[in-house]
Amino acid sequence: MKSQVDLELQRLLSALCDGELSMAEVLRLEELLRADRRHLRIYLEYLDMHARLFVSLPPWTGRAPGVGAAQQAAETVVPGMKPDLRSPWLRNS
Repeated sequence: MKSQVDLELQRLLSALCDGELSMAEVLRLEELLRADRRHLRIYLEYLDMHARLFVSLPPWTGRAPGVGAAQQAAETVVPGMKPDLRSPWLRNS
């Protein structure tokens, strides 16, 4: 069973990817990520999944909302973070 903090983290990550985080929520997300390395791992996996889904969309679907906000928030928490969106099979080539 997920804890209240895990559920809060999941809600914040969803809002982040939808581009709907308030400044107070950004600060709370930062607090959660700094407090527990497990939360940071969940955050990175969630954004990785979101990015992979975004790049796999057919071209006619257009730009997903919140992508710019997600990148901006990622760089706020981990300055200079540039996610590797290549297929996992191509990363080591």
